[in-house]
Amino acid sequence: MRHVMRLGGALALVTGLMLLVGACSRAELARDYQSQVNDALKASRIDHIAPVWDPERREMKLRGIVLTADEKRHAEQVAADALGSHGTIVSEITITMRGAPEPAPVVAEVDDLEQIDERIQNDVEALFADDTVWKGRELNVVVRNGTVQLTGKALNQEDKDRITELVARVAGVKDVINRLDLKSRT
Repeated sequence: MRHVMRLGGALALVTGLMLLVGACSRAELARDYQSQVNDALKASRIDHIAPVWDPERREMKLRGIVLTADEKRHAEQVAADALGSHGTIVSEITITMRGAPEPAPVVAEVDDLEQIDERIQNDVEALFADDTVWKGRELNVVVRNGTVQLTGKALNQEDKDRITELVARVAGVKDVINRLDLKSRT
């Protein structure tokens, strides 16, 4: 009888361990799917979309904002390619125009925000890298939380406005603070 009870206890212990390992591996898979899709979106410079994996439904929900329907379709396609046949994509992406009220911001990790700011900084600096086009201007760029601050000198007011417009079009830019001075005409 003791042997049967020991065997039953051991069997219950093994079953419990198997259930625990199964639950842990499902949670790890969920993180893996979510990480894969998140990395693919970031690599495609889609910074305002957060993927959320629902393991029970095998669905990847995409939440966030974009400016155009094309951007929405692109984000959905990137996520579908990254997820493959492991589940389905459910889009909760909102299309909003700059200046229109936006939904609550997507929660991002500090590392993600820093990477986004670095990418914006590089993109803005690349806009003005050609000295033959931008000769005579002094542009300094600082990016923090998606807000670009410009300092330095522009040739005239039209030039200053054009620079602001170009920077505002860079993916991920939330706001532009243009503190460019105008070069004096001497």
